Amino acid sequence: MAPCGRVICVAFYDEDGRRKICHQADYYLWDGRRWYSADASGFWQYMQEPGAKVVKFGREIGDLAYRAVMDFALNKDLPLARGERREAA
Repeated sequence: MAPCGRVICVAFYDEDGRRKICHQADYYLWDGRRWYSADASGFWQYMQEPGAKVVKFGREIGDLAYRAVMDFALNKDLPLARGERREAA
């Protein structure tokens, strides 16, 4: 449901129930089970595989803004493991 453009990172839970974060990528690709980060070559390889596609397009931003986004993804968005609760700050 996230917008397709200007993506800085994608946080999700992998098969093991642990949080994963893809970042610093040109493209973020969904394979039906998890997200992957990719460059142009990986994007075109993905596009040639059969099936439905979900692609989010990365965006470069300044260092201060990048650190704020990553701080949110690492410390405020998803707990490290599925089912954990965040401590109130």
